[in-house]
Amino acid sequence: RTAVRLFAPETEEDVGSSTSGPTPTPRKVWCMMTDGAVRGALDVLDHVRVSDFLAHHSGFVGLRGAELHRIGLDGREERLTFESAIVSLEAILGVSEEAPTTAA
Repeated sequence: RTAVRLFAPETEEDVGSSTSGPTPTPRKVWCMMTDGAVRGALDVLDHVRVSDFLAHHSGFVGLRGAELHRIGLDGREERLTFESAIVSLEAILGVSEEAPTTAA
């Protein structure tokens, strides 16, 4: 289990919701890992900070609309996209939340 950092299920429905009860809001986050970074939408309740959400969870979290950014064997940046990804919290070194986009 500790060797798995990220896996991508075949469909988004396989990820499920990270919370129960009220409808969560997707928050765009970057998860930094030793061998790259994953960007995606993490479902979190409106009144909960992303850092608090992650501090109270263990194991894995689901990201929707995920992108994996890493350096390939040839030294070039690779970007792989997935409908969804499940990321190990043990593999995450840091998390950054993107500022919400506002309409101009």
